[in-house]
Amino acid sequence: MATNDAPLLRQSVRWGEEYVSRALNMKMAGIVKPGVYHGFVLKPGGTMSVLVDHGSDYPRSVAVVERNGYSLTVVMDDPGLVRIPATGTWFVCLEAFYAPTQQGYQRIVVREQPEPHHVVLGKVRAGMPLTEPGEDEGDDGDGEASAPGEAVVITEDMISSDEIDKANADIATVRQMEALSEQLERHTRRTLILHAESTTRMIHLSRRLTTLALTGSAAAGDEDTYSPASPANRG
Repeated sequence: MATNDAPLLRQSVRWGEEYVSRALNMKMAGIVKPGVYHGFVLKPGGTMSVLVDHGSDYPRSVAVVERNGYSLTVVMDDPGLVRIPATGTWFVCLEAFYAPTQQGYQRIVVREQPEPHHVVLGKVRAGMPLTEPGEDEGDDGDGEASAPGEAVVITEDMISSDEIDKANADIATVRQMEALSEQLERHTRRTLILHAESTTRMIHLSRRLTTLALTGSAAAGDEDTYSPASPANRG
């Protein structure tokens, strides 16, 4: 269900899942093609906003971002709105970041020019409908552009999907990717739980050994102090 909030995205494999995330993200880089697999469709969203929606063929939006040698699967469960900062031509892009030692992120950004690691979702020309190359030449003045800084309602003809980075995978492939990610997440959670339980047992054992060592030392000291053979205890 669409809301007035920004799209809520998630990475299928995230920071904090140290046992599998780094290896899996590196392994898929250069193998899984970056781009939009399903959804991430741009639609009019009102004044200076576009709605990022799902496609008709799949209940979620799925894309792959490749950055710094990592392949990141990004999923959008619910549609949301993205603000266009000003009149002019803008690219709506998917951006994600992953590193083994810090918190990553995934988000939709609006840029005048996309960067190499961006997955382009489309182009928006706020204030004037997008035209084919050459149509602006010899304009007879019928088209009216909005003044710079003026808020406009984004319409269908201001949005272009020609620039979208499509990956063109079939739905079975996407489901297999998601099933693998979910299986790895379950495995990771179980591994972390086992690791925590093992650490707790080691702490308890260490405490018991320390207590026994201290008790043994105290008992030995008492025997030395009250030994009948010691000079202090001789009649």
